[in-house]
Amino acid sequence: MTPERWERAKEVVQGAWEHDVAERGVYLDEACAGDQEMRAEVESLLASDQNASGFLATPVRELIQQATLPEYWAGRRLGAYQMVREIGHGGMGTVYLAERADGEYRMQVAIKLVSPHLCTEAVLRRFRTERQVEASLDHPNITRLLDGGTTDDGLPYLVMEYVDGVRIDAWCDSRKLSVRDRLKLFRQVCAAVQSAHEKEIVHRDIKPGNILVTADGTIKLLDFGISKVLNRELFDTPETTLGETPMTPEYASPEQIRGLRVGPATDIYSLGVVLYQLLTGSLPFASQREQRQVMRAICEEEPLKPSAAIHQETVLAGQQGMVAETTSQARGESPTGLRRLLSGDLDNIVLKALRKEPERRYPTVRALSEDLDRFLQDLPVEARKDSLPYRSLKFLKRNRALITVGMISAVLVLAVDLGSRKSSRYNLAPDNASIAVLPFADISPGKDQKYFAEDLTDGLLGMLASIPGLRLSGRESSSKFQGSTQNVAAICKALNVSAVLDASIGNEGGHAKINAHLRAADGRQLWAGTYNREANEIFAVQEEMTQAIAVALNLKPPKRTASPSMTTTPAAYRLFLQGEYFRDQGNVPQAISYFEQTLGKDRGYAPAWVALADAHAQMAGGGTIPAAEGYGKAREELESALALNPHLAEAHALKGYIKMLHERDWPGADASVQRALALAPGSDGAIRIAAFLARILGRLDEAIVLCRRAVELNPIYYNSYKNLGITLYYAGRPTEATGTLQKALELNPKTRYAHAYLCLANLAESRPQEGLTEAEKELNPGYRLSALAMAYQALGERAKSDASLRELIAEQGADLSYQVAEVYAFRGEKELAFQWLDRAYAQNSDSLPEMKADPLFADIRSDARYSALLQKLRLPQ
Repeated sequence: MTPERWERAKEVVQGAWEHDVAERGVYLDEACAGDQEMRAEVESLLASDQNASGFLATPVRELIQQATLPEYWAGRRLGAYQMVREIGHGGMGTVYLAERADGEYRMQVAIKLVSPHLCTEAVLRRFRTERQVEASLDHPNITRLLDGGTTDDGLPYLVMEYVDGVRIDAWCDSRKLSVRDRLKLFRQVCAAVQSAHEKEIVHRDIKPGNILVTADGTIKLLDFGISKVLNRELFDTPETTLGETPMTPEYASPEQIRGLRVGPATDIYSLGVVLYQLLTGSLPFASQREQRQVMRAICEEEPLKPSAAIHQETVLAGQQGMVAETTSQARGESPTGLRRLLSGDLDNIVLKALRKEPERRYPTVRALSEDLDRFLQDLPVEARKDSLPYRSLKFLKRNRALITVGMISAVLVLAVDLGSRKSSRYNLAPDNASIAVLPFADISPGKDQKYFAEDLTDGLLGMLASIPGLRLSGRESSSKFQGSTQNVAAICKALNVSAVLDASIGNEGGHAKINAHLRAADGRQLWAGTYNREANEIFAVQEEMTQAIAVALNLKPPKRTASPSMTTTPAAYRLFLQGEYFRDQGNVPQAISYFEQTLGKDRGYAPAWVALADAHAQMAGGGTIPAAEGYGKAREELESALALNPHLAEAHALKGYIKMLHERDWPGADASVQRALALAPGSDGAIRIAAFLARILGRLDEAIVLCRRAVELNPIYYNSYKNLGITLYYAGRPTEATGTLQKALELNPKTRYAHAYLCLANLAESRPQEGLTEAEKELNPGYRLSALAMAYQALGERAKSDASLRELIAEQGADLSYQVAEVYAFRGEKELAFQWLDRAYAQNSDSLPEMKADPLFADIRSDARYSALLQKLRLPQ
């Protein structure tokens, strides 16, 4: 509250004291004249005066005369500090700038004093809690508590680190930060909140005003004054009652507004509101509404998608209305460009954080931050609806013999976005025996068999993939028909298979009960089976079903194995399934903890070693831990798995991936991938890794065969067509590439990179205007700029090509050095092309190995520097 409003509040309070209690309501109606904030402040002062006792010996009316104006404290001394001026005013008190006054050394601090008119027992209790909470937190993005004490008047105060910063929304707008830079900054906020959650502390008042940014771009999270301590034993504080609901309504979660229990999910919701505001300049629920309407909307209405918010006038908290044009300019975009950038992944990330039900939000702040990191790396995010086309993170996970290998699928998406491969040398399955395995349905009363249902489906797919002569429909395609009412004939036609397996899993007498049916395209039942087993007998069920299905399809059943990789310890298996769950949710550190606990129960459980290797490789690939450390651990863990069971196809595939992109051991990668395909010839995950490797090595005919095989496995999955289209372009077949990429966009209009490669295919066929049209549609900002630069160059518009290239370097140069080199090579600027290729090598760019087959470098391949760079990459000449 400003000094002027404070003076007005005092006048109204003094006028109220001159009226009887029964007349005060009418008086306040007139005196406050609809100013709800003023009225609330006055009523709080009056209530505090009536309740004054004990700790507050002097009534509020006297304290107001003494200790509420900033000038009262200016120049006064508290302990070793001299007050300078007021710098902030919050829900529980006032914050003053102060300086060290004892001559020991020079230092500025922020001192927070409880407002005298709020000195109720509840407020003092919260203030003491804040002091204990702040003292327990130690994180570079959280303000530090330096000291504390009590004034001569008995008012408690805190001495805090002084942060000379600007609130995060204003800081972003004043610098016109791009969306990507805003996300990177926001991830610092996530790191601070996650650190507090790990200390079992929930902030409960996350908003831009409590997030400052210093001149060097460092985030500082302030004000734990209304935080909630989840483990009260750590702090010796009573639990906040449901009646105590301090909050900022616009940023509060539905459970806060309803007065329900809060937890980490509450902060995740508030972070979602802040993220929404940083991206759109507006709040999810219009801030011009009355507060009561806003609170109702938060509890009952669905927020507008961030991308849709750009269509209309937006309101920045604390500022006047800004039209979409102004909002977009503050983010370096046009309104159309900003809407395009926000639509899809960012819409889904924000809306997941803003879900009404706490359990449907991100499980942790770290998971939210990691999803944003996936977006920044142009990897698929977790916050998509579980629609068939999107779950590319599951490729190898869905094609394993004994275990889910989620990370391989995640890195595969990156590999897939870079390329794909298939080999005519491999004896892949014929078309006459083919099957789609629909995800097992959980029909248990409590829906508590989902772990087993998913594990059974994945394991069965892995075993079926080892049957020579059997073609499997990819999990990404068959998942679309889970719970479908379509008949078998329609499903077989859509997936191009001759039979469909559907099954269910329930719970009977403490056992898992499984019913399965294999039906031909004409509706005939080829086989049916029922199993009633303990959860840890799942491997035996998978093996028995595999044998039965092979016989029903007139194929040779695979050899039965003693399965040295399967655990017989139920506790280990339960821990393992929990680890898989957390990995699927994006909480990789928690998954690692469960996998390590699994191995603590049973070190002979090979799938747990693979899962742990997968998780460490995922952490290394995402930059969470150093690459050498993460991949080093993954290699050791894979060796442990293969020592227990050398027939784990997913272990060989992951080993090949690490050898390929981290170690640059191309022959070793090729050997591992071939071993994986030999063990599981129907694994679409292994096929995609093989396709990528073939393209890197310049074996383009082989890569095309493999990519076509991936399309056969997943005939309605957009990424399969995109990978084939990119590979056809690399092979100098732009007409075929165009048709294939268009098919990818028909299946999913938001397929990243498809428009960029359509641009290149058109340029290769001397259609620059069509190329420009495609470039303008590309959703990935960096690839859009590189395609535009080449299209304008082909059109003879050098100034526009220069402008797009400058923007690419300014916005994405640190991450897309290889793409900058491609533009310079296309423009015939050989020296600059090599400079940026060298920079890509120094940055260890994942794209750089593709230079061997990249047609854009055709004109510089005769240069000795090109050969030298291939040699550095250990690629064959």
